[in-house]
Amino acid sequence: MELWTDLKQRLAKGWVEVTYRSARARRIFWGVFFSALLSLLLVGHVVPDRVNAIVGEPAPQDVVATRDVENRLRTEELRKAAEAQVLPLFEIDLKVLAGAEASLQRTFSEVHRVRNNQEWDTQRKISELGPILMGMPEAVLAAALAAPDPMLNRVQEATTGQVHNLLSSRIEVNDVDSHRARLSEWVPAGVEGDTLRLLARELVKNEIRPNLVRNDEETARARTAARSAIPAVVVKKGVIIVRKGDLVTQEHYATMEELGLVGPRADSRKITGVGLFSTLAVSLVGLYLWRDRRDILERDTWLAMIGFIGLITLVIGLLIKTFSGYLMPLAVGTMLLTILLDARVALVVGAVLSLLTGLTVEGDWSVMLAAGVGAFVGVYSVKRVEARSDLIRAGLFVGAAMAVAIVALHLINAGSIKDLALWRNVGMGLLNGLLSAVLAAGSLPILESLFGVLTPIKLLELANPNHPLLKKLLVEAPGTYHHTILVANLCEAGADAIGADPMLSRVGAYYHDIGKAKRPYFFTENQFGNENPHDKLPPHLSALIIASHVKDGVDMAREHRLPEEIVDFMREHHGDMLISYFYYKATQNGSNEYILEDDFRYDGPRPRKKETAITMLADGCEASVRALRQKGPLTQEQIEEQVDKIFQDRLRQGQLDRSDLTLRDLDALQRTFVRVLGGVHHARIEYPPNLGEVQRKEANDDGDSTEQRAGTGAAGTGPGTTDGASGPPDSGPGRP
Repeated sequence: MELWTDLKQRLAKGWVEVTYRSARARRIFWGVFFSALLSLLLVGHVVPDRVNAIVGEPAPQDVVATRDVENRLRTEELRKAAEAQVLPLFEIDLKVLAGAEASLQRTFSEVHRVRNNQEWDTQRKISELGPILMGMPEAVLAAALAAPDPMLNRVQEATTGQVHNLLSSRIEVNDVDSHRARLSEWVPAGVEGDTLRLLARELVKNEIRPNLVRNDEETARARTAARSAIPAVVVKKGVIIVRKGDLVTQEHYATMEELGLVGPRADSRKITGVGLFSTLAVSLVGLYLWRDRRDILERDTWLAMIGFIGLITLVIGLLIKTFSGYLMPLAVGTMLLTILLDARVALVVGAVLSLLTGLTVEGDWSVMLAAGVGAFVGVYSVKRVEARSDLIRAGLFVGAAMAVAIVALHLINAGSIKDLALWRNVGMGLLNGLLSAVLAAGSLPILESLFGVLTPIKLLELANPNHPLLKKLLVEAPGTYHHTILVANLCEAGADAIGADPMLSRVGAYYHDIGKAKRPYFFTENQFGNENPHDKLPPHLSALIIASHVKDGVDMAREHRLPEEIVDFMREHHGDMLISYFYYKATQNGSNEYILEDDFRYDGPRPRKKETAITMLADGCEASVRALRQKGPLTQEQIEEQVDKIFQDRLRQGQLDRSDLTLRDLDALQRTFVRVLGGVHHARIEYPPNLGEVQRKEANDDGDSTEQRAGTGAAGTGPGTTDGASGPPDSGPGRP
């Protein structure tokens, strides 16, 4: 059982180690890690804090609207009131008119029937007309019987026409009596006799009735229009909804609920949205790196630096946002990433930070766009930074660009140029630029040290001759120091010729032989005619001492916390080449001891970058040409031949295979080295014979001093020399 448990633990541990070491697993880890941190950071600013408010009780604090929000309760009250003011709508019911006309037609038909009945006497006819013409006096009934047919027809026509006119217009219930009263003044056209006119009036009165019917569809449409005419009651951002101690009403509570200030403790929808948006933001950066900068994905420190700078920039912006959104210094992040890493990466991160800013300011596009302008200008304003003071200049550019953007956006939104809020925001934009510069300048040294990134500013600091290591080299190994000066000149010129980093090449060359300061007198350029200690040492020990200057240099660099990019120059400037002089000496000692070539090689590695490969070539060329110069003045052809030998030797040994140098690069480097070395080792004229010995001696001494000041007074340390050991010239490739 214990064996099985131990096996499972070992398998689990091994799986974790393999997973962590997997490049894909590390990328996923960093993506999830920064997405989670970003989500936690944004949740506090996107999801508002809850208020412990209860309807009918005093408010525990002043509650301020975090954004523009509709007061739904108040809006609904106003709209219901407007709706209630719309009375029901009616329309004329034509069925009433048709019914009235039909009733008149029946009435006159019955009158004609009674009138035409020959069997009834007058009294019987009057009795029959009574129910037909209800409420009519007997005189009216008699007149209806006695009137000629044409006159009775005119009564019918006048009556029907008047009913049609009246019932074709709106008659409400309350209007019936007034219409009937006005009929007493009506004189039927063509009707003669007061009795018949009375008959006509009474018949019309009997047919007057309300003729309106309710139109529910039109009523609903009118009430909807009345509701729509009432605008929403909006509580503006920053307005106090309820003050501390005031009773919380249902209206207050509804507004706070709409803002998400009351209710459930966690708004799952907003939290989910923030998490998705954060993951999307991190994924956008990761997608760009995967497509265009996979080298960054292979270095955890660079990934950590990008995430750290982005998060810190956002944190600072969110803290300052309480004063003004225009003060959020997104340019800090883009300026730092441009200096520490790459301008294109900074642009991508700046775009993502601008989107996140828009999320935190709740859709205030003016703030987001102005911040984005500042971030992008920050990238281009620091593309060439040679001193920390240049960051202040960059800050001025950022502030000016933001000020212009703020004014432009204000005018686009139809704002007035006289608006005081505009100029307050412009001031915030200018202050944003200066703040970004100050924060970038202050944090840059910390980030350089924390992530081990080599910046142009750091290179300038390392190039200072007062650096402790360079001063130590100058004092304890002056020959090596002057050798490095000329090697640095060669490296800078060569790097510039092939598009490599000239500043990195120069500074790396300054430190490539720093390890010789530990045992300076074991190297030829520092012996100055003194006894050579290698004469008393066996070849393998001398080779070990010579090779140790690489390890000693690395140890000294680590002690002084030099960047790894500079340490690479120490490790790689000899690659794994053979220390040929002592190997040759060991094979010629006449002993039967078997000599291993690997015991006389540098530990390497071979150069892995163009800059370190340039240093290897420059180191060998300077040393071999200097050694050749000791035999007498050199011609241009001799320098070209010697430089070509060094290049061919390094190529033959495969020392440049990992450096990405092309044949075109090598050709440009060779021509550049010949030109620089030719300017240093040119032939000198003979002084006239009539000058005294003292004058000639002074002139010669002066010329030698000039050479030394130019960096030509030291022998090199590459395989083209003896790496500091005196003795016969190396018979290996590349020796003069």
